[in-house]
Amino acid sequence: MPSYFNSIQNRIDMYCLRKLLLISVYCFFVLALNAQSSGVIQFELETFMPKGEVSMGGMKYELFFSKDRSREVYNDKQRFSIANYADREGYACMTDLSVMVKIGALENLNILYTNETKQIAGYLCRKAVATGETFSAEFYITNQIKANYTPAALMGWVEGVVLEYKEYGAMATSHIVASQIELTAVSDTLFELPQLRTVTKVELVQLLNKR
Repeated sequence: MPSYFNSIQNRIDMYCLRKLLLISVYCFFVLALNAQSSGVIQFELETFMPKGEVSMGGMKYELFFSKDRSREVYNDKQRFSIANYADREGYACMTDLSVMVKIGALENLNILYTNETKQIAGYLCRKAVATGETFSAEFYITNQIKANYTPAALMGWVEGVVLEYKEYGAMATSHIVASQIELTAVSDTLFELPQLRTVTKVELVQLLNKR
């Protein structure tokens, strides 16, 4: 009889061990999948005037992303933007002014994908060109990261993560490029909107002119 019960106990132990192993493997793959869709990217930013001289160089900002959400944090930490690509909207937040302004995608854009590719920070990217009535930009986008991030103008127009972006404006040309990428878990609290007063773009300009 003891040997019979020992056999039953051994079977129960083996069953529990197999179940624990399966749960561990499942958790490992879930964590790995989540890590591929969230992380932190360091970007470098330069702005060029029409004649080619650099008017603002050496600036950096940090991007936190998780699937369809992003948070850009600039040098002084007082200004940042939060975007939700599923809703195609975001907010530029300025804690030093206690306000935020709504930002969103441009309308009637034409996106042309090319066959040109290059590696940026270890990821294969494909070049594309975006044009509109008063808008022109070229960018490199990767689909090797399972998330969405684009500058606000392109929000909702493309899927993937833009790692390099150059926008041609009437007064200046802006250029951003990713310098470092870390895939890691990111807290959901980073994508919560702060308690700031919402203003229009016109009101924001008026506030900035008063400073």
